Amino acid sequence: MRERQVLRLQGELPALNEIIGASKAHWSNYARVKRNNTYLVAMQCKAQHLSPIDGPVEISFLHYRPSRKKDPDNVAAGAQKMILDGLVKAAILPNDTMTYVTALHHAFEVDRDNPRIDVLIEAIEANEPEPTGST
Repeated sequence: MRERQVLRLQGELPALNEIIGASKAHWSNYARVKRNNTYLVAMQCKAQHLSPIDGPVEISFLHYRPSRKKDPDNVAAGAQKMILDGLVKAAILPNDTMTYVTALHHAFEVDRDNPRIDVLIEAIEANEPEPTGST
């Protein structure tokens, strides 16, 4: 059975267009937005008592948005970057390279009263090496 953990992030993270817009306004804005949101995610990992995972994972993001106004790819791109970096900062994942993150899935719903992002982190079995020829 796969080990599963859920991280719930209340509210919204910046969408990609908001991040780009901030960085165009001043060169240091991207660093500030990324640092603040990565820290927020890392602190939520600690507050929700997530456990470190050593091996590869699949991550599913369920975005509960207050409306359907933003493009799904715009919402997913901004949130995904901050969340993955926050998982690494909190030492839940050793890294967010393809060695550790093998799949990313996004789904979108509307919840006007309670916007949030539920992040399902599922540990998976590492692929065993292919057998070499017999000798």
